[in-house]
Amino acid sequence: MQRANEPARSTTLTHDTQLNLYSASDPHLTALAASSQPAWLWQADGARIVWANAAGARVFGVAERSLRDRVFGPADQHRRQIAQLTSRLNPGGAVRMERLRGFGAAPGMLTTCACSRIQFFDGRHGVLVVAVTATARARAMVANPAVSAPKAAERGRVVPPV
Repeated sequence: MQRANEPARSTTLTHDTQLNLYSASDPHLTALAASSQPAWLWQADGARIVWANAAGARVFGVAERSLRDRVFGPADQHRRQIAQLTSRLNPGGAVRMERLRGFGAAPGMLTTCACSRIQFFDGRHGVLVVAVTATARARAMVANPAVSAPKAAERGRVVPPV
């Protein structure tokens, strides 16, 4: 029997099997598997990552399989943030935008993430975190000059009310 303060034990399923099991309860995982946006499916207590795409594994600097075997200790910032998020997320799976430490951000910086609660096939739930990177906007600005940032002179200008 598992104690309340112990993290749940990981399964010995392969990545493809895990993806099939979890995508049955949320089809978005299938699309995220090949995405360049880092994505992680965490246990509700934040102790383990149940599933991650390749970009998500790269953020932690390990292979996908190694990441799923890793146990995040009680003092780990990622675990604490996921555990706090669990109580704030809508049980219906609605996406909530959060600013999280780590998750690919430079030290001391925050990453904007799309977070949602995912119901597992066995009745438990987890937290899906997808990092929304600023590089997508930067690429859009290079590709389309109309999406550029305002000029310095325009940023300081106050528009009087009409």
